[in-house]
Amino acid sequence: MSRTKSNTGGRRTHAATPGVDPALLQVEISFWQELIKLRGATASDESLERMEQALALAQSKLNSLLLTDRATRNTPQNSGENVYPIRPEDR
Repeated sequence: MSRTKSNTGGRRTHAATPGVDPALLQVEISFWQELIKLRGATASDESLERMEQALALAQSKLNSLLLTDRATRNTPQNSGENVYPIRPEDR
């Protein structure tokens, strides 16, 4: 039986998506952008399309991760704020 081992090297990972590091996604995005810029003119159409798909996937993952992180931090149970219902007389 194979075991999956998670090693983040001490980096902080996102709770909603364990093992995904936003900094690594940003590095991946930079990698694909640079590769497309340098090799885009000489790469085949198929290769260029795959590079652009990989770039779009990394950008999508990062956006999703950041939106999830933002939503998680702004929920009342995570913000430490007490939330009380608004009474009609308080309006």
